[in-house]
Amino acid sequence: MAYDARFVVQSAAAALGAAPARRLGAVAAACGVSRRTLVRACLKVGAGSARDLRDAVLHRRMHALMTAAPPKTIKEISNALGFSTPQSFARWLKRADGVAPTALRAALYRRQQAPAAPRRRVAAGTLGPHIRGEASHG
Repeated sequence: MAYDARFVVQSAAAALGAAPARRLGAVAAACGVSRRTLVRACLKVGAGSARDLRDAVLHRRMHALMTAAPPKTIKEISNALGFSTPQSFARWLKRADGVAPTALRAALYRRQQAPAAPRRRVAAGTLGPHIRGEASHG
């Protein structure tokens, strides 16, 4: 059976958009192809692996949820992404990015709060002892 690889990948991205944490076998079934056909289609169109496609969709949705106002809890974010537990969401994020959800949210928050003006560079050795973690004597 012939298939259009681009159509399969677009269908998979749409299926993942509805439930990004869905297993790849379920995504392939929603597209009407086998898991192996989904993998081949992703490679053929240059989308990387099917797992890369899923991770990209998850990252986009996660980033939007973590920077949303009002802030969402980690449990709300994991539920919205389709993970069964906050712990499974944390494991996925640790595997994908090497960071815990709370640390990532804090970094995203700091990035949003940073002023738009370019930061002044600080020369090495010019930070005060309280910033370097040294005790101040005097």
